Amino acid sequence: MAVREHLQALVKEIKELSFHLGQVAERLANDQREYQEINANLCGKQAEFDSLVPPGGSARILGALSASNDPVPLASRSLSPSVKTVVDFVLSEGRDVTPSEVAEALGIELQNARQRLWRATKARQVVCTRRGKYGPVRSDNLGN
Repeated sequence: MAVREHLQALVKEIKELSFHLGQVAERLANDQREYQEINANLCGKQAEFDSLVPPGGSARILGALSASNDPVPLASRSLSPSVKTVVDFVLSEGRDVTPSEVAEALGIELQNARQRLWRATKARQVVCTRRGKYGPVRSDNLGN
């Protein structure tokens, strides 16, 4: 009889843990959606900010705010091979792409795609357009 009671207690505990795991998964999904919305909004705000600053002015302002105060312009720094691969993909598409599209096409994790796109944007090799997409630098978005 003690074995049966022990098994019932274990089953109850497993159900409780499963319930809590479901809650954690739901919170994680909500956090991921919120992160994506914030990231898209941030890209839009950055594009809006850059459109208000004369070409070349944004780099000076952002450079003044950087902790390193590195005098070497970001665009002239050499990019890592992984970032160059992402830049090449964006340029070959010839249109704005999402980080998910980059990750899928290159077979990399989504977070890695986001980070490489961010680095390519800082180096002014691609631009972050509205709605969290990234595209090639064109004459109509040089201020971004």
